[in-house]
Amino acid sequence: MDFIDWIVLALVQAFAEVLPIGSSAQIAVLNAWAGLISVGPIDAASTPALGLGVRIGLALGAAAYFWEDVGDMIGGLVRMAKGKRDPGARLAFQLFAATLPSIAFALAVDQVWGTAWQGPLVVAWATFVIGFLLFFFDRTCMTVKRVEHAGYSDALLLGIAQALALVPGVGRIAASAAMARMLGYERQDTARFSFLISIPVLIASCAWQIAQTLRAGESVPPIPTAIGFVLTFIVTLILLSMLMNWLRRRSFMPFAIYRMLIGINLLVIAYGVL
Repeated sequence: MDFIDWIVLALVQAFAEVLPIGSSAQIAVLNAWAGLISVGPIDAASTPALGLGVRIGLALGAAAYFWEDVGDMIGGLVRMAKGKRDPGARLAFQLFAATLPSIAFALAVDQVWGTAWQGPLVVAWATFVIGFLLFFFDRTCMTVKRVEHAGYSDALLLGIAQALALVPGVGRIAASAAMARMLGYERQDTARFSFLISIPVLIASCAWQIAQTLRAGESVPPIPTAIGFVLTFIVTLILLSMLMNWLRRRSFMPFAIYRMLIGINLLVIAYGVL
């Protein structure tokens, strides 16, 4: 891949990871149609350093956008160390608890399943099913809870939803948004909680990839990592602002419908109809 390919792939992943549509599905459908019209494929697996930069950009971009929550958590931990109970510290511990399912699932995938379960049908069905669940829960569930009302059980359930993002096609934000709407969170707080939980999950994922790379005696290529980070950081700040403004008066319906349409498209292609 050359410089332009890195930019295109970073932008595709950044847009798809911030909006609840999932990057695996977008890359899969682009590759499916590229194959039908004889255009070269997009191969995200060949540039793990770019993916690393994208995840770093997502984590820091979300932290920068929700800087007040991050500041409250840091201040809360400081106050807790002085013997004072604080809601900021409570939220910080909830995010830590939500990270545990992702770490456990990642270890299980790495040690037990490997990549055997990854394939076009998995991406297609995961894209459609999560889109349907987001559609269903967004239309039928209450909107009464905010992040401040969250308990540890909610944080763990959202962490489990984000852990499922290791399955190609699920999508980290889409899965946690569907879970949060099922639990009755308001739409803006659904996005807020989903992105806050994604920060430690993404940091843990990046640390794992860097450790594995160094253990193998390799180095992290700086150029694709920097491209992924810079582009994703900028896109995250812009799209998060647009998404939160959208959810102030509207719903997740367009994203859910889009996911279902993409899923159907991939299923049609995977089953050889086209």
